Amino acid sequence: MIGPVDEVEIPLTPDQQDIANHPARIKVLVGGRRWGKSTLLQAVATQNALKYPTEKSLFLMPILSTVKEFYQDMMDADGFSDLLAREPTVWPAPIMTFHGGHRLFFKSFERPDRIRSSYLRAAYCDEANQMSVSKILQVVLPKLADLRGTLWITSTITHHNELWDLYLRGQNPKEKLVKSWLRPSSTGYIFQSKEGQQELADLRSVTPKPIFDAEWDCVPGTDMTAAFPFFNQCIGGQKFERPRNCSHIMAVDLGRSVDNTAVVVMEVDTGLVVYTELFPLGLHTSLYAQKAGAIARFWNASVIVDSTGGGGSGGSRGTDDSFVLEYKKEIPDLREYFWSPNRDNDRKEDAIVSLMLATEQKKIQVPECFPELIQQMRAYSMIYRNGRRTFGPRKGSGVNDDLVSSLAMCWLAIRNGWYVTQSGAPLYVGIN
Repeated sequence: MIGPVDEVEIPLTPDQQDIANHPARIKVLVGGRRWGKSTLLQAVATQNALKYPTEKSLFLMPILSTVKEFYQDMMDADGFSDLLAREPTVWPAPIMTFHGGHRLFFKSFERPDRIRSSYLRAAYCDEANQMSVSKILQVVLPKLADLRGTLWITSTITHHNELWDLYLRGQNPKEKLVKSWLRPSSTGYIFQSKEGQQELADLRSVTPKPIFDAEWDCVPGTDMTAAFPFFNQCIGGQKFERPRNCSHIMAVDLGRSVDNTAVVVMEVDTGLVVYTELFPLGLHTSLYAQKAGAIARFWNASVIVDSTGGGGSGGSRGTDDSFVLEYKKEIPDLREYFWSPNRDNDRKEDAIVSLMLATEQKKIQVPECFPELIQQMRAYSMIYRNGRRTFGPRKGSGVNDDLVSSLAMCWLAIRNGWYVTQSGAPLYVGIN
């Protein structure tokens, strides 16, 4: 049973101890600001490090700077450094080694696919509202499987998202894997005294109600940074394994260095997404082109390819993109598209805004069998910076936007009529 850590005094309230001692393998704590989430994680992480020598655990936060702040808070605790076998590694990210050999790794979630580890006793994900929860489950859970370790997910909440969905799952009394708790700030230890209650009342009086409701009272509101706030109504529809007798458009967002090449195929008449794929990194462009060509022939689709990254400098651009030339060998009649005002096509902002309107009007459908696209759409944000709108994945979410770009190009092609109307029986060609 966990209580105050013997060697370092990290006192926990009875409520915190009950949460710490619950046997669920996935623990989700949605707590208000200053409730004591960080204190709880510090105590649990320290206790596990002392209880399980020679093993490993992992601490995750959205960005590296906040990870280092949490690490420093632990180091600043009276007597904490006496628990360590040696001076921690601090670059590029902190690693603590405790007496007995347990190692606690601190990492950011900015590049989740690069997180390498296994045989973890526990993983602690704080500020998870800013991360993709489905990505956390995808990346972290397998690393806990060897020891059947515990996954902690803690955060404030801002809006109904994947974190809130997981919290709701944990409220089901029949659920065995996930257990969740909701703790508004008013239930935290520091707000129980008369002075603490007054402090909370003062904070309420100067904080906009939607923000206080979400971040202090744990009542989900509306995500004001979401680029596609109406996207959830577009999730659904039947998945078709073969093309129906209708026109299809296929968009390819070309990966050129560290990002994936992404493919989305959509029915022109219905706006239904029928196929998505992220090509693996590290292969020759000609192989990607062959794969894309096979997909296009299978769906008998007109093809639009993102040609933004090829050639030119200083705002100019070459007419022959070596990447696109490889694709033209497989798809001779493809259409090139430039996310740039320097050519005849629209700016990226215009294409994304068009897709925003399409989701609001429910003109597209994305079946649930395409989770990566759904994940990217939910993590896509719109932020006003210096008087201009900036689009992209929410920082620290661990999600890319390649499939979003492909979906936007599909919709743009449909709006502009960049497709061939199909008639007669579809052409079936197997995909290798």
